[in-house]
Amino acid sequence: MKILTLFYVIDKNIWGDKINTNKYFATIIVLFTALIGAITGGGEYISDLFDTHIGTLSLTASLGLLTILFALNISESIVATESAKVAILRSLMYLAILPLTYALSYVVSVIVLFIITITIAIVCIVALFGAMLGGVSGGGKKIILDDGTVLKDEQSDLIGGGKSYTGDDGNSYRTDDGTHFRQE
Repeated sequence: MKILTLFYVIDKNIWGDKINTNKYFATIIVLFTALIGAITGGGEYISDLFDTHIGTLSLTASLGLLTILFALNISESIVATESAKVAILRSLMYLAILPLTYALSYVVSVIVLFIITITIAIVCIVALFGAMLGGVSGGGKKIILDDGTVLKDEQSDLIGGGKSYTGDDGNSYRTDDGTHFRQE
């Protein structure tokens, strides 16, 4: 819970006894600002990626919410400080922190989603090439059946989930659960 009092500690270190604010209020406002930025940035990216019009926050709505949050912070500054000078300086400090938090979370959300998109694309391309080249190879795992037949050269089916093996007797064997094998 110490993270929720981060900005209270910062306020106390800067203003000392001249301020008596709520322990959690400023930090929650900053975290909520970061959430709004991430939703706005990520939502627009996903909408553009899939060409859909899902209900995301528009830039205008996010700036309206930021204005409300800043107004709440100004109200707390007015009520919880001893002098007008401290209230103005604290409000100006949060006037810099809130837009910076919004912009940073907006950019980071887009970067994270972009990295996830690239990773998924690479995995899909590798799986596609693997399927075109004849399945996924198991890498030489040997299984000995009850009759002494040694199975090797495992091939996994990408769609059905079963596996095919080549026996040392030249026959092909198949399994769906990994314990029961049948000759093809």
